[in-house]
Amino acid sequence: MCAVTSGSIVPVTQEELEASLRESRAGIEAARRKQEEAVARQEVATAKLEEIIIEDRRWANRILAELDDQRDERRALLEAIFRVMDRLD
Repeated sequence: MCAVTSGSIVPVTQEELEASLRESRAGIEAARRKQEEAVARQEVATAKLEEIIIEDRRWANRILAELDDQRDERRALLEAIFRVMDRLD
């Protein structure tokens, strides 16, 4: 057995080096697949969120249109009331 100290190079065989390299590449490949899966999930979630935002905008626009219609109806009603009041004077 040889003692390993800081700064010393540990001798390894070609087979050990190749095995270590294979393990490293396998780990990198697994991490890459995991990252691709996470990106795919994120893309699906983003698409769903965009659909929700679009639907919320449509809903908000419908509500604003209804409020405008009600405002117009209130204004017409007030004008009608004032005309009636003018006739009573």
